[in-house]
Amino acid sequence: MSQSDDDVSVRESQTDANSATVPSRPGRVDVGYLKDLAGRVTRVVDFDSGRGDVKLIVRTESDEGISDLEAFIVSSSAMMRASKPWERMLAGPFGEGQPGHPKIIDFTEDDSAALKVVMDVIHLRFDKLPECLSLHDLAELAILADRYMLAAILKPWVKDWIKDLYPTITEQGKERHWLWVSFVYDLTEIFDQVSHRLVMESAVVDVVDPSQEEPDCSPEDQAPERGMQALAYPAVEGDDDLSTLDILPPGVEAAVLAKRHEIITNTLELVYSYFNKLQVKAGSVFPTTANSKPPLHGDEDLLNLCQYRRRDCLLLQFGSLYFALETLGLRPEKDSKDINISPTELQKSIKSIRISDCKSFTLGYSENHYYCSSTTIIRDTCGTFASILRQMKA
Repeated sequence: MSQSDDDVSVRESQTDANSATVPSRPGRVDVGYLKDLAGRVTRVVDFDSGRGDVKLIVRTESDEGISDLEAFIVSSSAMMRASKPWERMLAGPFGEGQPGHPKIIDFTEDDSAALKVVMDVIHLRFDKLPECLSLHDLAELAILADRYMLAAILKPWVKDWIKDLYPTITEQGKERHWLWVSFVYDLTEIFDQVSHRLVMESAVVDVVDPSQEEPDCSPEDQAPERGMQALAYPAVEGDDDLSTLDILPPGVEAAVLAKRHEIITNTLELVYSYFNKLQVKAGSVFPTTANSKPPLHGDEDLLNLCQYRRRDCLLLQFGSLYFALETLGLRPEKDSKDINISPTELQKSIKSIRISDCKSFTLGYSENHYYCSSTTIIRDTCGTFASILRQMKA
């Protein structure tokens, strides 16, 4: 977002040290720091036609990566009407203890372009508002709105700004941007869609609490504590510096991790339950030859696993599934805390498993039709692994 020439004048700012304050550090005013900060301001934007009584120091960065300091001259009344946090700050000890004008506030840790949009809105400078915003700028504006409780006054403009950005909702790497925008402005449908994709497509990394590390510990003691994980986000093409977008809205990451845990747990439970059932039935004693004639009814689980009730078929299924799970790193049994890949990748790898059975190999007595009758339905394959795969939630 750029500023028009009529907004900006270049000049050195002379600061009254007695009026300096840092609201982000209540009770700890570093006058020398603020005097130096204000003295390095190179441009001033007047939002209140010369009547402003507050000077906001912001940091800007040019396309060439050059960092500068600017001062926004604004109205304390406009700020207090717009934001409860600003009202408490300006009407509290800060305002009472700093009688000089203009009062100086350090906003160098906030996004300057987003702050300018807010100041244009609350000073009724609607002709200065941009016609469109990039998704990155819209997300930075949402973060600022969340921090200072500004969502209500910005929402009418946000509705127009997001219209051209809807196609990016499905783009990989844009999840954090859209989560901030939808979270702050209560866009429930977008939030649900994007958060679900983040749940299904995000991997995790193991993290270690630095306070728990001890240099003299053995390597085993230094291993990450199980369960401490953080989301590993997809790369964002053309947006290397996410700044404050490196975090998610309050509570969202914990909710995403919890849902991810639930889906992976259910996925593994389906597979391991089927595997264990095969193992039990393959170890059971039941007829395996053409001359043996077991009862036609009784063990429905066995009939579901092999329509011919053949032990060698179960052994073949069990062996092929065991080898596949071992190849995928899922043997011995894992739980969700052992899985760092995304739920989508996990389910994709499991769905790639092909199980051998008595329909895919000739086992020596495939002509046994003892169980066939006019009411018998012969399936294409034995077992129910395909139905297990269909139960996995995408």
